[in-house]
Amino acid sequence: MYIGIQFSGYKLFCEESTLEFDKITNINVIIGKNNSGKSSLLDVIEMAYDEASFKKQKRQIGLIRVNIPITRDMVQSIFSEYRSIGEWNAMNYWKKVEGRNVLIELGGTRNAKNPSAYRVINTDDIPIIRYFDRALHDFEQTKNNYIFRRLSAERSIVPEKEMDLELSSTGEGASNLVRAFLNNSAYDERVIEGLVFNALNEIMYPEAEFESIRIQQTKIGGEDVWEIYLKEKGRERVPLSKSGSGIKTIILVLLNLIVVPLQSRNDGKKIVYGFEELENNLHPAMQRKLFDYIYDFAVENDIYVILKSKGIFDYLFISS
Repeated sequence: MYIGIQFSGYKLFCEESTLEFDKITNINVIIGKNNSGKSSLLDVIEMAYDEASFKKQKRQIGLIRVNIPITRDMVQSIFSEYRSIGEWNAMNYWKKVEGRNVLIELGGTRNAKNPSAYRVINTDDIPIIRYFDRALHDFEQTKNNYIFRRLSAERSIVPEKEMDLELSSTGEGASNLVRAFLNNSAYDERVIEGLVFNALNEIMYPEAEFESIRIQQTKIGGEDVWEIYLKEKGRERVPLSKSGSGIKTIILVLLNLIVVPLQSRNDGKKIVYGFEELENNLHPAMQRKLFDYIYDFAVENDIYVILKSKGIFDYLFISS
């Protein structure tokens, strides 16, 4: 959707200078030391793509501008009430602007009267630019079809009481998500037993090979909870909560990529992912396999993934 994102006035980034995330591709890597603004940059990307996040934080940021390609639908919208505007009609105008981009400013603290407003701010070489306001309704509708999914650096999977929990950035809701897909007739259990399970083995093999993934009810502190169990070849079945952090990270990535898009609440939505420090507690060989899987998945499904890292993924990305 976006060619790039510009912003200023957010946390470490001052009002006086505008920074730009100038190229968004299927795989994007943010690398930097602690307290260098990596999380803030991820916040801004989340605000740009996710309407709910933007509404929640719009008064904390100076501005966000998004650079988008001009489409034929936008041109049709501009001329929807006119046969021509000056020397321009829909046909010759499209020939003029095809392949060009337009810069749109979202609301923020600089637009205190209406922080939800959008406006076109280009001043260069695009004729009748003021009429682009007519195309912003289409832009807003498209923007509302995007959501941002974040996986925090602090994450885990634990047993959970049965309830309808959305998978959070820290992994809360993972056990209930697996329970729903394995036990609820509204979902296809093969998503977990097939797609997720096969992807897990693809990433883990030959270090580990699993025979099954199950969800079962158990008691903790006298309460009924649901627990994910993994059966490794030649070993006893083990509750996931007792497994290492690395395998929990891999499963959370797979749940986000494979399962979350199939939930009814996300039907028809284009998901942008922000994964934080996936290298934590993962052996370098496993990091490479996980990264390769994410890269292939993003390219094959034409989705955007932003990886935030302290530096390990720099080596992985360059060597892929």
